Amino acid sequence: MTNSSQIPDTRKHKRGERGSTEKSPNTSKKPNMADENFGEACKGTTVTLDADEDELSLLEIKKILISIQATIFSISQENKALKKEIEDLKASANFNKRELKDLKDLIQKAKDKNKALKDSLASTDKQLKNARQELVKQNEESEGLSEELDNLEQYTCKNSLEFHGIPQDAYSNTRGGNQSSKRSQHLRET
Repeated sequence: MTNSSQIPDTRKHKRGERGSTEKSPNTSKKPNMADENFGEACKGTTVTLDADEDELSLLEIKKILISIQATIFSISQENKALKKEIEDLKASANFNKRELKDLKDLIQKAKDKNKALKDSLASTDKQLKNARQELVKQNEESEGLSEELDNLEQYTCKNSLEFHGIPQDAYSNTRGGNQSSKRSQHLRET
């Protein structure tokens, strides 16, 4: 499973034939997916198969795996961004739901208050109508009583004549014979 263009390595590998063929032990075999630069490190890695080769070499499989890991990493990053957007949308939807509930509660309270005010207004209108009817009755009664009073005064005035210039005690006894003497006495004094 070696590539014909590769030069065979004569060093011993601790894993034998299936171990790493890289000469530098300090370089990592594949990019770390947890690294933020993983997607950039894997960009440009392409896998090409020669038509002559039936089987893939370890290097080609490694390149394919790196490409798959890069794709998975990029999908993972996109999923994280989408997850954050979904969480924000959920929070926004919950906020809007609470606001809508509060508005519905306020509208219901306003409706209840409006109904109470309408009931109060109807009651007040009824009381006002009753008061007006009572006022009309009292005005009619007052006019009737005033008319009766005028009639009574008219007939009582003829018996209650007032004379000016004559003292009231001058003719206190109008029945009897003393009338003429008192009258004459009063006329003499005046």
